[in-house]
Amino acid sequence: MLLELSLPLINPHMAHASIDAILVRLDTKIAVGQTILELTVDLSDQFPHDCPPVSHYRLCACEAAWLRHLSIAAGEKVPVGALLAKFSKTPDEAVENRAGRPLRTTIVGVTREWQAW
Repeated sequence: MLLELSLPLINPHMAHASIDAILVRLDTKIAVGQTILELTVDLSDQFPHDCPPVSHYRLCACEAAWLRHLSIAAGEKVPVGALLAKFSKTPDEAVENRAGRPLRTTIVGVTREWQAW
């Protein structure tokens, strides 16, 4: 079965996110709990502050699957709902097939280290 991963709505005010890092490789099996990618949501254009509201997240797999296709690259800004990747339950499923359902994932908030001036 083919599964798809789209950018979820993490914050009700977000319109897009920046892909910081892709931590899995094509045609490899991801494990339950494995981080697939890291991303940043920047809401400073909607909520201007001296310290802009920027949040960092990890998108982690809640099921094992094979990464079959990537639609994004690190450094890219993508809109909410955009297709990020396709996965399959077997290593040889054709990626041209229609996805049966979304890949089960969880979103983990990450606190970045900061330095006091």
